[in-house]
Amino acid sequence: MSVTSIESIEQFERIINYKNNEEKAIVIANFWATWSEPSVQLSQLFAQLASQRSNATFIQIQADLFEELSERFNISAVPTYLFFKVGRVEDRLEGANPTALSNKINLHVPFQGEDLNTRLTKLVNIAPVVLFMKGSPERPQCGFSSKMIDLLNKNKIKFGHFNILGDQEV
Repeated sequence: MSVTSIESIEQFERIINYKNNEEKAIVIANFWATWSEPSVQLSQLFAQLASQRSNATFIQIQADLFEELSERFNISAVPTYLFFKVGRVEDRLEGANPTALSNKINLHVPFQGEDLNTRLTKLVNIAPVVLFMKGSPERPQCGFSSKMIDLLNKNKIKFGHFNILGDQEV
């Protein structure tokens, strides 16, 4: 699935309020800006994640061109990602955090048609070191996860992470 660039408020409303397609019931909106380098970089990841999923609709909105939408959804930083279900915001993610974006999309839009081994292979290849943990590095939800985060940070090891609580199959 590709990313649709929003060109009007009417188009945006039509997409987020679409009720008839159960398979694409979730709409993920990327509020971004051309002047923000992190926003532009994460737009590329957003497009890659969209191309791997046909069971969701991915849209991007230039926040400074659609100030009315930015104000309506309290967009104070770019990028900001909103997760809609039949017109209602179900979740949001603010800031340029590629790991958090991947995890959040995986939580809301699991891969379809892929077996567990294929999914695990993709997950372990998101970074040289990947921590399968409970929670996130900012909010670990168990002692082991907390200790591993401390150890990795203390040794200045860059790592990706996957919240195992967000995907029971993994």
